[in-house]
Amino acid sequence: MRGILWTIVLITMVSSPAFAHARWKVGSKITPPRDASTGLKTAPCGGIARTATPLQYKPGTQLTVEFEETIQHLGYFEIRFLPANDSATGMANNLLLKVTDNQNNPVANGLNHQFTAAITLPAAKCDGCTLQLIQVMQDNGPNGGDSYYYSCSDIQLVDNPQPPSTT
Repeated sequence: MRGILWTIVLITMVSSPAFAHARWKVGSKITPPRDASTGLKTAPCGGIARTATPLQYKPGTQLTVEFEETIQHLGYFEIRFLPANDSATGMANNLLLKVTDNQNNPVANGLNHQFTAAITLPAAKCDGCTLQLIQVMQDNGPNGGDSYYYSCSDIQLVDNPQPPSTT
C-alpha cells in the first residue's frame, strides 16, 4: 500500500501543471511567450531557444504588451529589448520600461495577476530581436538578494511587417 501511495504522489508531482512566477501572457497576439514553462530562472530567456515564428513590427512602433504574474512576490518587472539573438551586447541601455508590482494580494483560484504596459520599440531594424520580461523578486527571506524570472517573446523589426499567421 505504501508503494502505491508514493507512486500516486510522484505521478501527481510530474503531471500537475506548474506555473512560472511571471511570463508574457499566454495567448497574447502582441507578445506571445516563447515558452510558458515554469520558473525560468536562467538569463536571458530561461534556456529556451528562439522560435521560428517571430512577430513582425515596424521600427518605432508603440505597443501595449500584456504579461501575467502567476505566483505573487514583492518586487517589480523590467521589459527589455535584446537586439540580436538574445544578446544585449553593445546596448548601452536595453531597458524599455520598469513596472512596479502593485498587485500584492495572493494569486488565488487560478486567476493570475494581469498587467499591461505601453512601450515603444527601437527605431532600428533587426532580424532576431527579443522582448524580454524579467520579474525581479525582492522577498527572498533572511538570506536577502533579488531573484529573477525570465520570459521572452520573439520579434523582428522590419519596414513592411507581415500580419501574424492565423494558423
